[in-house]
Amino acid sequence: VPARLPARLPLSRHFTDKDIVAFRSDWKGDESVLLFKCGPHGGHKALQQYPQCIAGGHMAPDAGSLLLFAHGERLIGDGGYAKKYTAYRNTVLVNGIGQTGECDGTPTSEWFECSDLRREKRGPSLLRVDLDRPIEYLIGQVAPAYKPEARLTRFLRHLFYLRPDTWVLIDELTAEIPS
Repeated sequence: VPARLPARLPLSRHFTDKDIVAFRSDWKGDESVLLFKCGPHGGHKALQQYPQCIAGGHMAPDAGSLLLFAHGERLIGDGGYAKKYTAYRNTVLVNGIGQTGECDGTPTSEWFECSDLRREKRGPSLLRVDLDRPIEYLIGQVAPAYKPEARLTRFLRHLFYLRPDTWVLIDELTAEIPS
């Protein structure tokens, strides 16, 4: 692959296998950068091809999460290398219930466990990604990442980006019971 200066790369990029989108204001070195994650933990290809966990529990219950660096500061982080709880990420709990695979609270459960997701071929995904426009936009369907007991039927996370550093986040949630 021929080398290219960063200034020639696009400001936004959709990494389709893991459904991660990166938005940046520019390539000057003082840019604002937002990352949004809404794909299966090992990626769409791995979810379809491998029945076993391919990452050894080193993933997190973070579907629908985002990271934001702007104005020289990390404004929204990812919870670091802590126990794998949805509550430690910047996504939603439904009546205190998090995403499938998170720690169950027992002393032996520190890692992410994705066997249910793999067996069921279930994972979140991006439904729409519109980049390289004056207002960039995406929609993530996050509900498939959640434990069945959440009874969540819909969790759409909409993200709008207006350069250089304005983001609008809108969540739509629907559950089978009042939540």
